[in-house]
Amino acid sequence: MFVRWQRRTLKRAGQTPAGSPAGLPTAGDLALEAAAVAASRPAPWRRRFRRPKPPKPPALVAVVVESHRIGGQSRQRLVQYVGSIRLDDLHLPSARREFWAQAAVRLAQFTPAARTRLEEAIAAKIPRPPAEEPGRSLAQKLAAARQRMLAASITKEPTTT
Repeated sequence: MFVRWQRRTLKRAGQTPAGSPAGLPTAGDLALEAAAVAASRPAPWRRRFRRPKPPKPPALVAVVVESHRIGGQSRQRLVQYVGSIRLDDLHLPSARREFWAQAAVRLAQFTPAARTRLEEAIAAKIPRPPAEEPGRSLAQKLAAARQRMLAASITKEPTTT
Protein backbone atom coordinates (compact mmCIF):
# COMPACT_ATOMS: atom_id res chain seq x y z
CA MET A 1 0.00 0.00 0.00
CA PHE A 2 1.17 3.49 -0.74
CA VAL A 3 -0.12 7.06 -0.95
CA ARG A 4 -1.08 8.40 -4.34
CA TRP A 5 -1.56 12.12 -4.91
CA GLN A 6 -4.19 13.53 -7.23
CA ARG A 7 -4.61 17.12 -8.29
CA ARG A 8 -8.23 17.96 -8.93
CA THR A 9 -9.53 21.05 -10.66
CA LEU A 10 -12.83 22.08 -12.12
CA LYS A 11 -13.40 21.65 -15.80
CA ARG A 12 -12.91 24.77 -17.85
CA ALA A 13 -15.83 26.14 -19.82
CA GLY A 14 -14.31 25.23 -23.20
CA GLN A 15 -13.52 21.60 -22.43
CA THR A 16 -15.52 18.89 -24.11
CA PRO A 17 -17.68 16.43 -22.20
CA ALA A 18 -15.94 13.15 -21.45
CA GLY A 19 -18.64 10.98 -23.02
CA SER A 20 -19.01 12.67 -26.40
CA PRO A 21 -17.10 11.11 -29.28
CA ALA A 22 -14.41 13.44 -30.64
CA GLY A 23 -15.89 16.16 -28.46
CA LEU A 24 -18.45 17.20 -31.06
CA PRO A 25 -22.16 17.43 -30.19
CA THR A 26 -24.65 15.86 -32.54
CA ALA A 27 -27.35 17.85 -34.33
CA GLY A 28 -29.94 16.39 -31.97
CA ASP A 29 -27.95 17.56 -28.94
CA LEU A 30 -27.74 21.08 -30.36
CA ALA A 31 -31.48 21.17 -31.09
CA LEU A 32 -32.37 19.95 -27.58
CA GLU A 33 -30.03 22.49 -26.00
CA ALA A 34 -31.47 25.35 -28.09
CA ALA A 35 -35.01 24.35 -27.12
CA ALA A 36 -34.08 24.15 -23.44
CA VAL A 37 -32.43 27.57 -23.53
CA ALA A 38 -35.43 29.10 -25.30
CA ALA A 39 -37.86 27.59 -22.79
CA SER A 40 -35.86 28.70 -19.77
CA ARG A 41 -35.21 32.23 -21.04
CA PRO A 42 -37.23 34.81 -19.09
CA ALA A 43 -39.23 37.53 -20.73
CA PRO A 44 -37.07 40.41 -22.04
CA TRP A 45 -38.17 42.76 -19.25
CA ARG A 46 -37.15 40.23 -16.57
CA ARG A 47 -33.67 39.34 -17.74
CA ARG A 48 -30.88 39.69 -15.24
CA PHE A 49 -27.18 39.77 -15.81
CA ARG A 50 -25.52 36.77 -14.23
CA ARG A 51 -21.92 37.25 -13.28
CA PRO A 52 -19.88 34.11 -13.93
CA LYS A 53 -18.61 32.41 -10.81
CA PRO A 54 -14.86 32.37 -10.37
CA PRO A 55 -13.30 28.93 -10.78
CA LYS A 56 -12.49 27.01 -7.63
CA PRO A 57 -8.78 26.65 -6.90
CA PRO A 58 -7.19 23.25 -7.45
CA ALA A 59 -6.96 20.81 -4.57
CA LEU A 60 -4.43 18.17 -3.61
CA VAL A 61 -6.06 14.82 -2.76
CA ALA A 62 -4.36 11.94 -0.94
CA VAL A 63 -5.59 8.38 -1.39
CA VAL A 64 -4.16 5.05 -0.26
CA VAL A 65 -3.92 2.50 -3.05
CA GLU A 66 -2.52 -0.99 -3.43
CA SER A 67 -1.09 -2.61 -6.54
CA HIS A 68 -2.26 -5.92 -7.93
CA ARG A 69 -1.99 -7.64 -11.31
CA ILE A 70 -4.79 -8.22 -13.77
CA GLY A 71 -3.95 -10.01 -16.99
CA GLY A 72 -0.23 -9.56 -16.41
CA GLN A 73 -0.50 -5.79 -15.97
CA SER A 74 -0.34 -3.98 -12.67
CA ARG A 75 -3.39 -2.02 -11.59
CA GLN A 76 -4.04 0.15 -8.58
CA ARG A 77 -7.03 -0.38 -6.35
CA LEU A 78 -8.32 2.35 -4.06
CA VAL A 79 -8.11 1.30 -0.43
CA GLN A 80 -8.95 4.51 1.45
CA TYR A 81 -9.55 8.17 0.67
CA VAL A 82 -7.39 10.12 3.13
CA GLY A 83 -8.28 13.76 2.59
CA SER A 84 -7.85 16.87 0.48
CA ILE A 85 -6.51 20.37 0.89
CA ARG A 86 -6.64 23.36 -1.42
CA LEU A 87 -3.28 24.26 -2.94
CA ASP A 88 -3.79 27.89 -1.95
CA ASP A 89 -4.14 26.84 1.71
CA LEU A 90 -1.01 24.70 2.04
CA HIS A 91 0.78 27.46 3.94
CA LEU A 92 -2.04 27.94 6.47
CA PRO A 93 -1.59 26.01 9.75
CA SER A 94 -5.36 25.88 10.29
CA ALA A 95 -5.96 24.20 6.92
CA ARG A 96 -3.16 21.72 7.51
CA ARG A 97 -4.49 21.02 11.03
CA GLU A 98 -7.93 20.26 9.54
CA PHE A 99 -6.38 18.00 6.87
CA TRP A 100 -4.35 16.07 9.45
CA ALA A 101 -7.36 15.66 11.74
CA GLN A 102 -9.29 14.17 8.82
CA ALA A 103 -6.32 11.98 7.85
CA ALA A 104 -5.89 10.67 11.41
CA VAL A 105 -9.48 9.41 11.44
CA ARG A 106 -9.13 7.73 8.05
CA LEU A 107 -5.72 6.15 8.76
CA ALA A 108 -6.84 4.66 12.08
CA GLN A 109 -7.94 1.45 10.36
CA PHE A 110 -4.39 0.48 9.36
CA THR A 111 -1.83 -1.38 11.46
CA PRO A 112 0.57 0.86 13.44
CA ALA A 113 3.50 0.06 11.12
CA ALA A 114 1.52 0.77 7.96
CA ARG A 115 -0.01 3.87 9.50
CA THR A 116 3.41 5.27 10.41
CA ARG A 117 4.70 4.62 6.89
CA LEU A 118 1.66 6.29 5.28
CA GLU A 119 1.83 9.29 7.62
CA GLU A 120 5.50 9.81 6.75
CA ALA A 121 4.66 9.72 3.05
CA ILE A 122 1.88 12.27 3.54
CA ALA A 123 4.06 14.49 5.75
CA ALA A 124 6.63 14.71 2.95
CA LYS A 125 4.05 16.57 0.84
CA ILE A 126 1.90 18.27 3.50
CA PRO A 127 3.92 19.08 6.63
CA ARG A 128 2.23 18.80 9.98
CA PRO A 129 1.09 22.12 11.46
CA PRO A 130 2.93 23.55 14.42
CA ALA A 131 1.77 22.17 17.75
CA GLU A 132 -0.67 24.20 19.81
CA GLU A 133 0.90 26.05 22.69
CA PRO A 134 -0.19 24.21 25.85
CA GLY A 135 -1.51 26.22 28.75
CA ARG A 136 -2.73 29.21 26.76
CA SER A 137 -6.44 29.75 26.42
CA LEU A 138 -8.14 31.16 23.36
CA ALA A 139 -8.65 34.49 25.13
CA GLN A 140 -4.92 34.71 25.86
CA LYS A 141 -4.06 33.92 22.25
CA LEU A 142 -6.49 36.59 20.99
CA ALA A 143 -5.06 39.15 23.41
CA ALA A 144 -1.52 38.37 22.23
CA ALA A 145 -2.61 38.71 18.58
CA ARG A 146 -4.24 42.09 19.33
CA GLN A 147 -1.04 43.27 21.01
CA ARG A 148 1.01 42.26 17.97
CA MET A 149 -1.40 44.05 15.61
CA LEU A 150 -1.39 47.16 17.79
CA ALA A 151 2.41 47.16 17.94
CA ALA A 152 2.62 46.78 14.16
CA SER A 153 0.22 49.68 13.57
CA ILE A 154 2.10 51.98 15.98
CA THR A 155 5.45 51.32 14.32
CA LYS A 156 4.13 52.32 10.92
CA GLU A 157 4.79 55.92 9.95
CA PRO A 158 1.68 57.99 9.31
CA THR A 159 1.15 58.96 5.71
CA THR A 160 0.69 62.61 4.83
CA THR A 161 -0.99 63.84 1.72
